[in-house]
Amino acid sequence: MNSKTEPAMAEAAAALAAAGWRVFPLKPATKLPAIKAWPTLATSDAATVAAWWGQWPGAGIGIATGRGVAVLDVDCKDGARGFESLAALENAHGPLPPTLTVETPSGGQHYYFAAEGLRTSAGQLAAGLDVRGEGGFVVAPPTALADGRAYRWAHVTTTAPAPAWIAAAAARASIEPLPAAIPAEAMPELVADLRSALDAIPADNRTDWIAVGAALRPLDGVGRDLWITWSATSSKHNPEADPDVWETIGHDSTGPAAVFARAQRHGWQNPQALRRLAEVFKGAPAVPGSALRPVPIGDVMTATVPPPRFIVHPLIPAGHLTLFGSHGGSGKSILALTIGAHVAAGQPWAGFAVERRPVLYVSLEDAGPIARYRLRKVIEAYGLDAAAVTGGLRILDGAEGSGALMSENAAFGVRQLVETATLAELRAAVGDAGLIVVDNASDAYDGPENDRRQVRAFIRALASLGRQNGAGVLLLAHIDKAAARFGSNGNSYSGSSAWHNSSRSRLSLVDERHGKELRQEKLNLGKAAAPVRLAWTDHGVLVPITGDAGASEAQGETDALAVLAAIEAAARDGVSVPTSRTGPATAQRVLENLPDLPAHLRGARGREDFWNAVTDLQRSGRIAVENFWDAKRHAKERFTVASQVSQVSQVSQVPVASEQAANREACIAGFAGSLRGGVGVIGAKENMRADVATDVMESLP
Repeated sequence: MNSKTEPAMAEAAAALAAAGWRVFPLKPATKLPAIKAWPTLATSDAATVAAWWGQWPGAGIGIATGRGVAVLDVDCKDGARGFESLAALENAHGPLPPTLTVETPSGGQHYYFAAEGLRTSAGQLAAGLDVRGEGGFVVAPPTALADGRAYRWAHVTTTAPAPAWIAAAAARASIEPLPAAIPAEAMPELVADLRSALDAIPADNRTDWIAVGAALRPLDGVGRDLWITWSATSSKHNPEADPDVWETIGHDSTGPAAVFARAQRHGWQNPQALRRLAEVFKGAPAVPGSALRPVPIGDVMTATVPPPRFIVHPLIPAGHLTLFGSHGGSGKSILALTIGAHVAAGQPWAGFAVERRPVLYVSLEDAGPIARYRLRKVIEAYGLDAAAVTGGLRILDGAEGSGALMSENAAFGVRQLVETATLAELRAAVGDAGLIVVDNASDAYDGPENDRRQVRAFIRALASLGRQNGAGVLLLAHIDKAAARFGSNGNSYSGSSAWHNSSRSRLSLVDERHGKELRQEKLNLGKAAAPVRLAWTDHGVLVPITGDAGASEAQGETDALAVLAAIEAAARDGVSVPTSRTGPATAQRVLENLPDLPAHLRGARGREDFWNAVTDLQRSGRIAVENFWDAKRHAKERFTVASQVSQVSQVSQVPVASEQAANREACIAGFAGSLRGGVGVIGAKENMRADVATDVMESLP
């Protein structure tokens, strides 16, 4: 740090202390504490702060968290996907409130909140999201690192209270300490098992490095020795700094079991180690005996093999879980209630046959009076027999309480989902129900939505509700933000792909130019249903469109052909059409700079119709996604006409107006010039990042 910035650091530290923040010095140009006992010595005392920065004028500034202060750390370095995780959580729970915010040198962000008793955790909330609370700290502006990049204030305002979902997740991160006395005869075996597991885990990735350290913290000195020895296997090992980093890692780790789990993802296998762990830490889940059962097939050609049953054919299979996703406020709750009412009355819906069965509708999101109002409007809109519906349908209101059916528990270093009293109550209430609707997954599942193992356990637990009497389970879920913006796009759920993989059928409700459309995006037990077009009644009920939709279909096909012609023309000119739907280099923006795209498909007004046309082309197989390598060996994707894949020169010829052909060369030249900072449309955006512009240029001839 140069001498000009040293007074600024001292002044900033003094100002933060005067504002009540507990600060302490960091080693110059690093994120490491300059004092060993920083958790207890951090202070807002002006004299102490002045003395510290008098001794180390170039020191950075650390702010101790806890004691009413918590910080949400959104990480994006080394491939961390913190912003994606945050977007998914905001989609489920609502946006973060405006609060004091810092931008980190790597492009991440620190959100400061007022909160009592939150523990420090790494990745417990979601991938790439850490919580700094009791026993933690963050680096404060204007601290700069060795490469000159500095922390800066991104939004200066009052500190908002922590949202309830952050507080709840951070509270779950608090775990019981390991047993005070590990049997002496067990410790050598445990240490040997951990050494074996660590040998399988590379120590180069910082996320793994910190996570392993957090998992070893409960072993105190033994864990420290294991971690430092393992750290030395990396070329990035710093023998002077690494021991200091150990002191900054949060204490509420997931224990040795997390080390074994991480090692297994790298191919390590040692079932005996897992059994020994379960024996040492009583209460940890034991390793099951035989989990695989043989299936007799000798008589498969002569026996009567029953076909799959469906509660609503083929949307909701019996004995399995169906995931129904869409974004908030789209109408999935009233549509699920509509389907439930038809099953209860034994009436087909939208042409789909139903098996008349008792229905149990569990409303964890909306209160009972809302469900009652919706049900009446559904009965009136469809002309259903009210007595048959009310006699076959039960509604349970769980909106007042937490609503969680399963919650993550961390004890003795092992994270696992546990059933709540609410799930036990629901099991008792199932009775003879043939359709069980759970609204909504964000309320029912109190665990990390990106954790495959936990998600699978939750899905299986819900599916088991209907196994005994062959009931179908319909679980409503929020869509992720990208899918909400561009239709389902094959991703109508939020979180881990385990939500998709663990369900046997998956439905989505998406916006189309004609209104709404219900799609069956997955069915493991047969052929998926054709999309169902829906429209709102004046009373807020979704009903199938029975009128002539020919005009809408004709316009959609016209748009699809226009986009197809534009992509073909771009290929003939050597212009790659990227597949990205967001950012400065989308397919629409590239084609807008060529003369072939019609005016009504350009700009913000034409964006929805443009992407609807692209989706139609993909579904009909007329365009495909082609992978290619650019000049810098970067893997890229582009749209191409199906006949053009890997043979762009053999495209079918599409008639082009003579004035378009005459303008094409100048148009392409102007597009390339605009990306190089010329007067073109994109070049006029002075704040375009250079690296993004370069990527777009590389797609040009």
